[in-house]
Amino acid sequence: MNSDLEELFARSLDAAFDGQNIPYERDYRFAAHHVGLGPNLRRRLEDVDLKNWHFDFAFLSQRVACEIDGGIYTGGRHLQPRGYINDCAKRNAAEILGWRVLVFPGPTLKKDPTKCIRDLASLLNINPDTLTN
Repeated sequence: MNSDLEELFARSLDAAFDGQNIPYERDYRFAAHHVGLGPNLRRRLEDVDLKNWHFDFAFLSQRVACEIDGGIYTGGRHLQPRGYINDCAKRNAAEILGWRVLVFPGPTLKKDPTKCIRDLASLLNINPDTLTN
């Protein structure tokens, strides 16, 4: 189930990239794809010190991902010690596997989704001036 923040980001992406062929996937299980989907996934992930992590949004051809971190003011999982430590491990693993990850805190996304999309476009080597506002 996607959060309201993830839905906001998806709507902003779709509006900004309207008419451009910029495919992305939601809830992309990058670690599982790294070891290969199929039987004994959990064991194969453990063998390479990974978990069944996913990205909120992934642009596969450029290996760029976006994470939307909600619950900033409500003590959400991303701010709890265990959640923060797990997020760091996930993002470090992603970097080691060649991914570039942008993180957008909920308040930032709510305040200025256009800025978030423009940052993403820059990382994807898309001229932000070509986006639909």
